[in-house]
Amino acid sequence: MSGYVPDPTDATQPTDPIIAETAAAEFRALKGRVNNIVSGNTTGFGIRNILLNGAFDINQEFSTNLVIPTVTQYVTDQWELTTSTASILSFQMVGTPPPGYRIAAKLAVNVQRPTPAAAEAYLFAQPIEGFRMSQLQYGTASARGSTLLFWAQSSQLGTYNVTIRNNTAAPTRSYVATFTISAINTWTRYAISIPGDTLVSSTNWPPNGTGSDASVIFDFGSGSNFQTTTPNQWVAGNFVRSSTAAKFVTNPVGNVFLLGGLEWKDGTWTTNSTPERIPLELTQLMCQRYLNIITIAVLNGQNGFTWYSFPTVMRVAQPTITGGGAGFTLASGGNVALACFQTTSATQTLKLDARL
Repeated sequence: MSGYVPDPTDATQPTDPIIAETAAAEFRALKGRVNNIVSGNTTGFGIRNILLNGAFDINQEFSTNLVIPTVTQYVTDQWELTTSTASILSFQMVGTPPPGYRIAAKLAVNVQRPTPAAAEAYLFAQPIEGFRMSQLQYGTASARGSTLLFWAQSSQLGTYNVTIRNNTAAPTRSYVATFTISAINTWTRYAISIPGDTLVSSTNWPPNGTGSDASVIFDFGSGSNFQTTTPNQWVAGNFVRSSTAAKFVTNPVGNVFLLGGLEWKDGTWTTNSTPERIPLELTQLMCQRYLNIITIAVLNGQNGFTWYSFPTVMRVAQPTITGGGAGFTLASGGNVALACFQTTSATQTLKLDARL
């Protein structure tokens, strides 16, 4: 039988030719190893990103794609913008994304705020349902480290802040991390290591909660009430910025800050780590756990019931339902299906809201 050497340049291989049967056995062993890795037995399996819609692909609510909040409100799926003074910041999704992405989020100074008052907050944040981050075991001695990954660019250089904060009615734990924009209007990827919060407390971090148990927050110039002098460590209190960070809202109208490709993942990752790609349709389904906008046709003016089955179970047993119109009554609703009573011919749009 003729001999076969898989890689003659490999000094670790035997000098004698490996017969075909041995090469085949070696290949089967390698194939098994690859399958083991792919199946997750070695590297872990499933969606690692704690954040939802971190690539900003889903926008169910705003067809105009430009939002100028007067208060705290969601500006796209899973992301909310807080502006203590009305209309200071605007939000828009734009087609100038970081490498490998389809879209980016643009925050712009809409009205300059030269001197934010102590109690003012200017934040772009995602509230996070507790069970989504339970693997980090915050509030226990076994709390795990994690990494925030994102792309950012700005028309203004400086040090900025992104914060992990518990999200009770009165936040008690904050980790204010710093990152630096050092080149104007240039996409840069950041990887920020976040140690686990090992302060033992089920009050600070309710295990497997279904409420808003944490937030990832980008600060754009909040007041001194929310400043800490000790960034890059866990501290007690409600903080979102460091005392030396830039205040983006103090810049002239038209200055911009762009974000894209946001991930928060268990473990250690670097700027060279391969981004996690979640299928668009799966991202939409996960977002519909919190917001579901539907259109129901009432046909022919006939009395009767129309049932709508949700694409996924919503977060609460009874989401808040708004919309509809004359001749259209919500007979019953839950987090699985909705019964609608129709008396006139019309098409109605409903918003089913179970957001945090």
